[in-house]
Amino acid sequence: MYNLFYHLIQKLEQDPTNIKALQLRGSSYVKMKDYQSAIKDYTTICQIDPTSADAFYNRGICFDTMGQLDMAIEDYNKVLTLDPGHVSAAYKRATCQNRRGNFMAAICDYQLALEKDLEKPQSPKRRTRPPKNFDTFLQDREKVVRASLTTPNLSNSFSDSIGSIQYAASPMRRHSSMQDSLTLDVQKRTPSDTFDPSILSPTSVNGEFTSLTMPASPSVAFMKSKFPRSNSDTSFNTSLNSSTSSLSRSMMEKRQNEILESGSVTDSVAKKNADFFHARGFQHRKRGDFHAAIEDYSRAIELNPRHFKAYFNRGFSYDKLGQYMKAIENYSAALDIEPRNAYTYYNRGISYDRLHNYKSAVENFTRALEIEPRNADFYHNRGFSYRKLGMYKEAISDYTMALDIDNTHFKAHYNRAFSYDKIGEYRKAIIDYTNALKLDPQNTNAYHNRGSSYEKLQQFDQAISDWSQAIQLDPNNSPSYNSRGLCYDKIGKFDEAVRDFTRAIEIDPQNHIFYHNRALTHRNVGKYDKAIADYDQTIKLNPNNATALNNRGFARRKLGNYDEAIRDYTLALRIDPENIKTLNNRGYSYAKKGDYKSAIRDYDRVIELDANNVHAYHNRGISFEKMKNYQMSIIDFSKVLELDPSNANAYFNRGSAFDSIGDFDHAIADYTKALELESLKKENGNGE
Repeated sequence: MYNLFYHLIQKLEQDPTNIKALQLRGSSYVKMKDYQSAIKDYTTICQIDPTSADAFYNRGICFDTMGQLDMAIEDYNKVLTLDPGHVSAAYKRATCQNRRGNFMAAICDYQLALEKDLEKPQSPKRRTRPPKNFDTFLQDREKVVRASLTTPNLSNSFSDSIGSIQYAASPMRRHSSMQDSLTLDVQKRTPSDTFDPSILSPTSVNGEFTSLTMPASPSVAFMKSKFPRSNSDTSFNTSLNSSTSSLSRSMMEKRQNEILESGSVTDSVAKKNADFFHARGFQHRKRGDFHAAIEDYSRAIELNPRHFKAYFNRGFSYDKLGQYMKAIENYSAALDIEPRNAYTYYNRGISYDRLHNYKSAVENFTRALEIEPRNADFYHNRGFSYRKLGMYKEAISDYTMALDIDNTHFKAHYNRAFSYDKIGEYRKAIIDYTNALKLDPQNTNAYHNRGSSYEKLQQFDQAISDWSQAIQLDPNNSPSYNSRGLCYDKIGKFDEAVRDFTRAIEIDPQNHIFYHNRALTHRNVGKYDKAIADYDQTIKLNPNNATALNNRGFARRKLGNYDEAIRDYTLALRIDPENIKTLNNRGYSYAKKGDYKSAIRDYDRVIELDANNVHAYHNRGISFEKMKNYQMSIIDFSKVLELDPSNANAYFNRGSAFDSIGDFDHAIADYTKALELESLKKENGNGE
């Protein structure tokens, strides 16, 4: 062996990435019981080939042997993500869960492994023998259940809820099949808002990829995979004897269903069939019939008030129906029975999140992490709840932890980028969006958001390029057309801006924002009639849009339609009565009509709201002068110069007021100062 070992070292000196040599050397280290060195070699393989289930499995065995159970479970999780049919990994993970005292998780993994064995009758050579202690474990199963009866009485089962908690964003990966009686529905959540991952909605519990992460289901509560559940799921929890065929299980299920539905079953028999109702409830849930699922889960609980999975799955079904408090009550009852099930805290957190109680969501995700500290989704979802609380630094910290565990976690990259953007760290946001796009090059949201970060850095070409890529991937992507249009407007490409806004409107003609933005571009090029037409449509779609009313008033004012402008400003002020910009604009329109008293009244209100508003003092001074109230105008112009000493117009206007009252010395001094400031402006290149 030592000659082989020396040969392998030589091979690896020539090529450190030789996977076969690394595998053989790692195996040699294991035989020498040098597990740390073996782990290093297997880790190198995992880095070279992140899809190597064998490398993760072998590294997991090393961690397992060294007693590092959390690290071992993490590797077995990865194996089962890459190869959901890897029976040995399921058995090994079950053993680790058993050693940690997570009996329900262990039971689920043992049963999963048996199911996987039974799914491959045509390949007996691949049949994996359970561990030596498996039969003993199954014999002790009833003892485990009885031991759980020492937990608090169910009469207090709903009082342990740790407040409200919410979900986060990141994809849960699931395994393909498992005994239905041991199936738990674990939710996933995903950002439903196209460009803001903060808004989540439930996805299929089959684990199909969506844009966010949701809670787990007891069929996947202890195992994750990115593949959908197979059609081989059984609907009745029969004996765990591996010799039980799928046909015999089907016949048993059919017969039991006939007996139960006939109503001829006795209570003593029915109590033995809580698992049947639970399994049938899960079949209803898979068909999307959550009401029927809840009925069967409730029947299971009537027969067995300590049925953990029935409470768990009934909670999941209530959540899917939008009855979040009932979901929380059921998860709390499940926790009374099995207080160390991390996924129950996880799901309860998601239900709290749907109630917008993000603080409690954080508490529940934290409890889940205390039990299972190496779960990337838990960190990711807690980060998402922190983000909803505006705690972006805490969110970034959790997303970073998720990525330390799983650097391929797309949503952790994506949502950390979103958080970086929110705190103005645009360059870091761009790096994360870029990493997300390496994992999912077809993700239009990531292109769109990276474009927004580029735009905030005024890197307009890169921004336009990203929005164009998003549009290429999705030609009906109206938000990207809108954003690109705004960017074109900003750099003076007004025709391109109008084309983009027009295309966005064609895609989504009920979106008032697109009309408003096209109106702004028309206004910027002096096409006020077209701008007014778009503002009309904006206001029709959104009558309480004070900004659109104010902007339409501006366009009408530019056309000299002061009465119509004043009407728009007045309507806008009914919606937003303390809007300084609108008050200033209406005051200006009154002054242009010669209604100086009304103008002064608006400027008075502006100054009440903002005692340092130069614009209001200056225009009120002009209005006083027009009314021949020269002393008041001099006071206002003097205030302007106190706030803005280089304001040449204020000097000139105050000089005119002094001139009007015969104070020629002060008038000459102000005129002279105004001319000096104007000359200085021209010298500095700021003149007309």
